[in-house]
Amino acid sequence: GSPARRDDFSGSEDVDMDTEDDVDIEGGHARPDTGDSDDGPVDEWGDDLMGDHKDRRHLASLPEIERERILAERQERRDVLNEQRELRLKLKAGVRVSGGDQRATRARRGNREAQGGSLSELRRERERRRHGEDQWSSSLSDEDAGSGHEAEPAASLEEINMVCLPRNQLEQWLFRPFLADAIKGCFVRIVTRIKDSTGEYNQYKMMEVMRIVRGEGRSQPPYHLNKTLTDKYLKLRFGPAEKDYSMETISNSPIKPEEYSSWEAAFRAAGIRTRVTAEHVQKKLHDLERARNYQLSDAEITEMISERNRLRRMEAGAGADAALERTQLLQLHTVARQNGDWAELKKLEARLAELD
Repeated sequence: GSPARRDDFSGSEDVDMDTEDDVDIEGGHARPDTGDSDDGPVDEWGDDLMGDHKDRRHLASLPEIERERILAERQERRDVLNEQRELRLKLKAGVRVSGGDQRATRARRGNREAQGGSLSELRRERERRRHGEDQWSSSLSDEDAGSGHEAEPAASLEEINMVCLPRNQLEQWLFRPFLADAIKGCFVRIVTRIKDSTGEYNQYKMMEVMRIVRGEGRSQPPYHLNKTLTDKYLKLRFGPAEKDYSMETISNSPIKPEEYSSWEAAFRAAGIRTRVTAEHVQKKLHDLERARNYQLSDAEITEMISERNRLRRMEAGAGADAALERTQLLQLHTVARQNGDWAELKKLEARLAELD
């Protein structure tokens, strides 16, 4: 039979990301493709983490804490990209990661935290209200509202968006050992393609990350998340329903108020009492900070390289299978045309179009 298609597992058919999804979560500008080059800047921001005049005007119009949050997130992403570049260069040169490299990385992150300013103070204040938990946090449970959580303050949408994972961040962490633990209980904004009597349009939803599922052995094919091949899917929850989604359907933009309202309404409609508490958000902020400060061991770097190579071999094998199938289809196409079998010809051409 024909191979499985990604659309079968991404929550909708023919997902078509519109231009909104390519808008940066931080400043409302499309991110240029910086590519995989190890030369030149790693992002589009200047030394002060700001972009063009439009971006500067936008930042200047924001409250100070929101502006500091955006600049801190940009710095965090820049640090990740710089570390990835350093790792690539070291691996190409066959250099092992040394203790001195790790101390330098910690020092850079210390500078980044200092730049976070009032955002860091907000996080420390929330941290003081926690109870010393040092484990990865679990996902939001349906029993939250029935176990004393009514007295806890609900998180604001601004706070929820601080643990909303953009597609680009997930790509950076795809092969990291902490991925499954760090993202469980966070939120994402996904896009699906809707068809109804009014036409076709994109629909965005807020969803909670339940866990990672692997495509291997589940008939779910590998796919490219931006430029990175993966066979990992996310089990996401919207109301009582859980479904597997490919990460390519995840937006880089923040959750909007109407999407948050729809998420809450889905639980109410199912008679489930749950909400996102400020404590839950703080726990996930703690998890994400641990993830950003995670120090890879030599064994973990070796495992990451092995995983990438496994996927490359899988992709190469799939390419060879597709080439063979295309050759066979072209032969059948010639026979069908000679015999005037137009129905068969139409089927063959549709399959050839899928392979292209």
